[in-house]
Amino acid sequence: MKSYYKLLFIIGILFLWNCATTNTTNNSLDKSENPTKKSSLSQEDIEECRLYQSYQFDYWKNRNYRRTIYCNMYMMDMNCDNSIEYPVNYYNLSRSFLELDEVKIDSAFWALQQGLREDGNNETLLELGAYLSKKSNNTEQQIYYLDKVISINDKNPRALEQLCDIYGDTARFEDQIMIIDLWLKLELDDISYRKAIGEKKQAYQSLGRETSDVDKERWQSDPSNLQYGFFFLQALNELENYDDLISYADEMLMYSDSIQDDPLALKILELKAESYLTLYDNDMAKATYEELYFIDNNYKYAIEISSILVEEEKYKDAYSWVEKAIASTTGPNDNRIGKGESYFQRAEVLYSCAQSCQDPSGELNFWDKIVYDIALEDYSMAYDNGQYNAATRKKFLNENYISSPSDWFLNASDVQMVCPSCDNDKVVPSLKECYSFIDRKIKTKVN
Repeated sequence: MKSYYKLLFIIGILFLWNCATTNTTNNSLDKSENPTKKSSLSQEDIEECRLYQSYQFDYWKNRNYRRTIYCNMYMMDMNCDNSIEYPVNYYNLSRSFLELDEVKIDSAFWALQQGLREDGNNETLLELGAYLSKKSNNTEQQIYYLDKVISINDKNPRALEQLCDIYGDTARFEDQIMIIDLWLKLELDDISYRKAIGEKKQAYQSLGRETSDVDKERWQSDPSNLQYGFFFLQALNELENYDDLISYADEMLMYSDSIQDDPLALKILELKAESYLTLYDNDMAKATYEELYFIDNNYKYAIEISSILVEEEKYKDAYSWVEKAIASTTGPNDNRIGKGESYFQRAEVLYSCAQSCQDPSGELNFWDKIVYDIALEDYSMAYDNGQYNAATRKKFLNENYISSPSDWFLNASDVQMVCPSCDNDKVVPSLKECYSFIDRKIKTKVN
C-alpha cells in the first residue's frame, strides 16, 4: 500500500515541477508559521524521516539533484518537519531545482516559500531568496529579502555587502551609506574594509559631500585605532590639507603607548614630517625627522635631514647627517639601494658646498676642484649601487669641474695626497674655511 502512495507522490512532484509559479509577496513572506496544527509522528515515521534526511544529504553531496528533490518532497508528504530532529532541508530542495539541466526557478521559489512558512526568520533561506530574486532580475524583491536578513541580524556581512552594491547600482546613496555604516561596524578584512570605504566615498561624492569625512567619521568612532587614523591622514594628504593633517596627527599619536614599537605611529609621524616639508616649515620638519631617526635609525630620515640642511646652506651639519645614513646601510644591515641613495646625497652635499664656496665669477681654484673630485667618487659609488641618475652628474663633473694633472703640478707638485680638512703649506692656494670639515683624501694626478 505504501508503494501505491509513493507512486502517487512522484506523479505529484512531476506536476509541481511543471506548474509551480512564483507568488512572492511581502504578506506571504512574513508568515513564519504554518497555520495548520502539527500532528505528532509515529516512531516508525520518525525513523523514515531520519533515513530520508540522510539520503537527501548524500544525494546533495554527490550532486544528484533529482534524488535530492524526491527525498525532500517525500519528507514534506511525511510531515517530517513535525519530527523536529529530521526536518525537510528546504535550502537543498530549492537549490536543486536551480541545478537541474532545465532550471526551474518557479519551483525553486515554491520550495523556498515552504521553508519560510516553517521558519520565516531563517537567514540562510532569506539569503537564498535574495539570490533567486537576483536570478529573476527582481531588484526590489532582492532588497526585501536582504532587508529581512538585516532586521534579524545586522552583522551579516554578506547581506550588507549585497545591499551596498544594489543601492550603489540604483543610485540610492543615502540608503547605501546607512548600510555601509552597519558594515563598517564589523571586523572586516583589508579588502572588505577598503571596498566599504571606497563605496562610501563614492556615495559622498555623488551627494556632493567631502569624501575625507568618511575617513574622519571612521576614526572618530574609535580614536585609539591608529589604522583608521592613518587612513584619515592619507585622505587629508591627498586633499593637500597639511595643516589639519599635522593637527590630527598630534592627536592620534597621544594614543600610542610606544611609537618605537608601533609601525603605524611611525607612519603617522612620517606623514607629519612630510607635511611640514611641504609647508616649507624646515625647522619643524627637521625636528620631526630627528625624532624619527632616534626612534628608528633609518637612512631615509637622515637623508631628509641632510637635504633640509643643504637648503639652509649648513653643509657641515648636512655632511654629518648623511654620514649617519651611510653608516646605517653598511655592515650587518647592508642595503644596496639605501647605500646608493646615501652616497648620492653625500655627493650632493659636496657639490652644493663647492657651488657655494667657489668664486662668484665661476673661476675655480685648486680646492674647489678637489671637493668636486671627492663628490665624483661619491656619485660613482651611488651609480655602482643602483642610483643611475648619478650618471648625469658624473659626466658633468668629468667634463667641467675635476682637477687635472696640470692643476696638481701648479698647486701641489710635491704633494702625493691632499685632504680638505688637512692644511698643508705646500699647497697653494690656502685651504678654504668652508671645506675644512671634509676629511677625505685625494691622490695626486701627477705621474
